[in-house]
Amino acid sequence: MHVILLGRSVTQWNQLYHLSELHLNPVLPASLPILFVAPNNEPFTAPKVIAATEPLVPSQEVIRIENCGHFVMLEKPDETTRIIGDWVQKKLDSEST
Repeated sequence: MHVILLGRSVTQWNQLYHLSELHLNPVLPASLPILFVAPNNEPFTAPKVIAATEPLVPSQEVIRIENCGHFVMLEKPDETTRIIGDWVQKKLDSEST
């Protein structure tokens, strides 16, 4: 009985979540520069998943961190900091020219 109720609540939550986004434009591309630091050992950031976001985020730059799971900033703090710092510096340099 508990599993059935749990399944129902998950289904209801998904339906409500979908309804809450009906007013949103499904294609609203972001134009700001975006850096996505993606781990390579995490299913939610698989290349096909990231590729599916390209129409909505055409300006994103994806940099993958090898041998890393979901929490890149905890698992590889030095590499994550270097990647973000280099990316920000590159953006600042391109704006000043």
